[in-house]
Amino acid sequence: MDGWIRQYPLPRQRPIPRTFAPLHTMIVWLASYPRSGNTFLRTVLKQTFGRGSHSIYGDTHDIAADRDTREMVGHLELPSNFDFEEARNFPEPIFIKTHEPFQGMDARDRALYIIRNGLAATTSYIHYLRTFSPHFFTPLEVINGHPFADSWARHVLSWQSADPDRVRTLCFEDVIKNPGAAIQSLQETSGLSPISNEVPTFQNLHTVNPAFFRKGETAGEPNSLTPLELAYFQLINGHAMAEKGYESVSAPSDTGPKVEEARLLALHVGLESGKALLRQKNQDTGSQHSQLARVKEKVRSLASENDRLRARNRRLEADLDSLYSSKTFRITEMLNKMFR
Repeated sequence: MDGWIRQYPLPRQRPIPRTFAPLHTMIVWLASYPRSGNTFLRTVLKQTFGRGSHSIYGDTHDIAADRDTREMVGHLELPSNFDFEEARNFPEPIFIKTHEPFQGMDARDRALYIIRNGLAATTSYIHYLRTFSPHFFTPLEVINGHPFADSWARHVLSWQSADPDRVRTLCFEDVIKNPGAAIQSLQETSGLSPISNEVPTFQNLHTVNPAFFRKGETAGEPNSLTPLELAYFQLINGHAMAEKGYESVSAPSDTGPKVEEARLLALHVGLESGKALLRQKNQDTGSQHSQLARVKEKVRSLASENDRLRARNRRLEADLDSLYSSKTFRITEMLNKMFR
């Protein structure tokens, strides 16, 4: 393995802050907006702690599809019947990746949230969807929050609203420069001790799977977006970018500020309406699925009742046959006696 790893000093066994004391029997969520370093964090977990991690998405189309990537990242399949409540009673922490916005968390759980420059994460996500998704999404739709993770700003701010005593935040840019910070956070969050100080570089990951680990840039790729797309990104994410200490995004405009502002707002309203319609469609589809499931259950119940009635009829027919045979036998005997 020489030549493809970097070694970092193992963190000292210092006291863990009481407010963030690990529970040992818990789920540790590895959370992020897509393409923000979640997989690199999972790789650090595997390579330095020897611990695998799950994903609520299965990752069958990317990480899990390639054996070398799967082994290096430490990806473990999450069974379809996985019992989260039972997992919280395991003697060791369970690590699970998620890209969902924060919507509350079990009091026994902990989380590591990794944040990356919004422009870098969003442009990387656009490239990812073009490579791995069977569906097409425009850059404007991705910036607005399609297909599922919401916009970068809303995602980041949702997780920043969580209890800081249970959710630690890591910066992708810091982790790339010094993976030792990730090792320390994983140790303090889970209560586990590292068993190695060997961490693959991003270039190593790119060599193993260049389609998935593209560039690992920290500043983003503004040239991959049009001026309108950059302006829209700033409209949606600029406030959160500034709040998190990232540089704002500027794009040249060939129209006046009033016209450009009206144009962007009209675009935003259209995209938000489209997203609302898609959400309603998904809800309607879910309602239809629920109704169909109830119908199927009713059909199964009726089929079961039908089977029960048919079995009962068969028993009655058998009893009647037995009774008829018995009476016929007795009548035959009586007739034989009478005519002897």
